[in-house]
Amino acid sequence: MKQSRRRPEQEPIFVISASGKPLAPTRRPGRVRHLLKNGKARIYCYEPFTIQLLYVSTELVPIEMTLGIDPGSSDTPMAVEEHESGVETCNIVYVKEILLRTDISAQLKRRSDARGNRRKRTTRYRKRRFQNRIKSVCSVCGTNHTPKVWKKKKRKDGKGHKKVSNGRAAVCRKCQHERSNEKGKHDTDKILNPTLQNKIDTIIAETNKLVEVMPITRIRVELTAFDIQKMAKPDIQGMEYQQGTLFGYEVKEYLLRKYGHKCVYCKGKSKDPVLEIEHVIPKSRGSPTRYPIW
Repeated sequence: MKQSRRRPEQEPIFVISASGKPLAPTRRPGRVRHLLKNGKARIYCYEPFTIQLLYVSTELVPIEMTLGIDPGSSDTPMAVEEHESGVETCNIVYVKEILLRTDISAQLKRRSDARGNRRKRTTRYRKRRFQNRIKSVCSVCGTNHTPKVWKKKKRKDGKGHKKVSNGRAAVCRKCQHERSNEKGKHDTDKILNPTLQNKIDTIIAETNKLVEVMPITRIRVELTAFDIQKMAKPDIQGMEYQQGTLFGYEVKEYLLRKYGHKCVYCKGKSKDPVLEIEHVIPKSRGSPTRYPIW
């Protein structure tokens, strides 16, 4: 008796209309090849694989999609699930893990060292700047361009002064007018460091890319942070919060005192003269290193 083989589910191919509106994805690769071969569609992008229809079609989208984002320090997983009308379950149609840059700090240190060496080798080089992160976009509204900041510098011949550019301000003229009491000040505290700014820009760029080709109606971002000390004792503060009850303990010493210098598994029945806390079987007796007790 022959056993029937179940066909694997096809990966969805995303579709956008001729006007650029995202439509419901399709799981018919033969239909997609037919449209591409006859010139009725074109490849819009390869990641994720998306086609754009070249003829006018209905733009009714019967499904809704939700994008889930879990920001991390070195990587950010993203998943898209689709919800059909009248169905409680959902299907995962797209999964991606974004690898974020972690070498920006080292690269900035390398650039700073290179510039310092050049300053030592030659005298004709620009002066060191304490804060060299001033951007050309306003740090308050994020849309308008910031004006240049000018300062007066005495001429070499001693006759009068001249205006010299001193970089750009961090606030545009419109925001400066609205906040007249802070006019002329650089809001350097509102400028993110390059590593964090790169992570935010990368996540926003990937999100905009998915929203462009998928009918995403909701975006969920997991931003959870647990403070165990605050949960156990809400009134904790000051030195007690910074150091805690285990301040000054080493991990090994803490484990020995916690379990009374006895094995966690046999409760001292083995009567070993030396307590091993790293593995169930000590490494000295040939224990594999891939089974830690924690």
